[in-house]
Amino acid sequence: MYEQPTIQDWIYLQGGMPTVLPRNEYLVDIFHDYPQGEGMIVPTRIPIEAMGSVLYEIAGRYVEFPVAMIRALHGTPCERTSLRNGGSRYSRA
Repeated sequence: MYEQPTIQDWIYLQGGMPTVLPRNEYLVDIFHDYPQGEGMIVPTRIPIEAMGSVLYEIAGRYVEFPVAMIRALHGTPCERTSLRNGGSRYSRA
């Protein structure tokens, strides 16, 4: 079994840990409310665990992160796809 991320791991990976805010019975908002996250709010289907996880090696440890909470894997690429398909940017707070 791999280690779960600490707040220091989140800071190392992307500058901070996003906040998960319930929206309704089907969606949550992943709020990237740390400086490098630019306040991006990513609407995400639940359960977020269904998107899977990814391993990063940090200081010789293998740390398992949920894909839905990593802006580089879920927020930014999905926003680009939305824009390419005629949609809009994700909200910023």
